[in-house]
Amino acid sequence: MTTDHSSLPAFTLVELVLTLGICSVLAGLAFSTGISSYTRGLARTDRVNASAALREARDMALHGICSQPSCVSLSAHGIHITPQSLVLFEGSTYESRYATADETIPLLGTRKAFGASDVVFDGGTASIEQDVSFSLLGTDDRLENFRINTYGAIDSDLGTTSSNSL
Repeated sequence: MTTDHSSLPAFTLVELVLTLGICSVLAGLAFSTGISSYTRGLARTDRVNASAALREARDMALHGICSQPSCVSLSAHGIHITPQSLVLFEGSTYESRYATADETIPLLGTRKAFGASDVVFDGGTASIEQDVSFSLLGTDDRLENFRINTYGAIDSDLGTTSSNSL
């Protein structure tokens, strides 16, 4: 007994290729949207971490937290800023810091850092010598501007910019 295969219900090759093409386009759109959302999330996290690091350095200086074994006075604290990381440090400068107390915070969504490379808060008062500002350009092409006045007040704003204009 033989079976006639031409009478069985089936998809044609054209229908299969068309369906596969539509699924590929939809998968590509979903992937590109997911990557875009991921990079925006990384940049947003970097901005939040920078703000938190500034506040932590200021609070540690204000309360005179000292990790050095030979510390007898209130210790200054600050952050060192690079496009790859923020380093929360103890000391009056990054170069003369107490390195074992460093806390490194990676910046995974930051493309460039502009302005000051160090912000140091005086021990006991949390003030700084002069107004300081720096900016982080995220992989989402948004520029976050941070400003710290001589009293240690921290202000930031989020602006939009094009990466080719910087």
